[in-house]
Amino acid sequence: MVSGTAMRAGGPLADVDCTCPICLELLLRPVKLSCGHCFCRGCWTHVLQGSAARATAHLTGTAACPYRCEVTLLVPEIDQTLASQLESHFAEEYERRASSTSLPDEERRSTSFSEWVAQGCTLDAHEVAKQAEEAATAQAARVQARTEGRLRNMIIDVSVVGAVLLVALLVLVLMTAAHPTFASTHPGTMPALISLAVISAAIVLLDALLAWLLVHPRSLAVVLARIAAARCFCSRKLLVEWNVRRLLCCLERRAGASSETSTPASTRTRVHPRPGDSVRPSRAGGR
Repeated sequence: MVSGTAMRAGGPLADVDCTCPICLELLLRPVKLSCGHCFCRGCWTHVLQGSAARATAHLTGTAACPYRCEVTLLVPEIDQTLASQLESHFAEEYERRASSTSLPDEERRSTSFSEWVAQGCTLDAHEVAKQAEEAATAQAARVQARTEGRLRNMIIDVSVVGAVLLVALLVLVLMTAAHPTFASTHPGTMPALISLAVISAAIVLLDALLAWLLVHPRSLAVVLARIAAARCFCSRKLLVEWNVRRLLCCLERRAGASSETSTPASTRTRVHPRPGDSVRPSRAGGR
């Protein structure tokens, strides 16, 4: 951590925060972004080389500083004025930081990023696959969180319904026990007791199953995967059946159209014979 005297310095640095917001140390080889915030050049280069920053640069051609400002996609030159002031005010601490950081490695990473930007911010196959995997993981996490929330709501609803049924069952049992003639005067008492008992037991089992699925996320994921597979299978089956029906309808229409076009032609041939054809007299007329 940077010392307390390095947070705000006197003189020319009175209005400058000398602490890097990324590493929380004294600014080393500071760079000023287009938004006006200052960072260590090594820290800013490390941020730009992260997977999230590279994906954002590939999609939008810009970068975001830790304060969520949209900035130009580059590593600025070192602010020599600010660097000299920091070195003069905090000579010992600045020297310690400079000796613990490799300048050639920082230069190499900065040059590599500038070349990547000059090439159009293109991602390689590994980065694209990693980005897709991260997106799929985030989507799965959102789906699981949403499913867990729905399960909690279902558990609450089922518990409330079960509690109401159990209270009704208890009231009916107490009335039957307090008034022995109640069951005989009301023939539907025993069927109602049996129905309430069966429904209450089913709701308790359902509540236990939902709670078990909520406690075991892997089992919940398996159930969700099977439901998704069943939906996919049913949708494919329905699509195939629809295509088969459509094909049969088309074949029936074509067959009907061909029969309609062939029937008038044969009728014309029988009613209006060709001029060159000879008409054979019938046996009755010949005789």
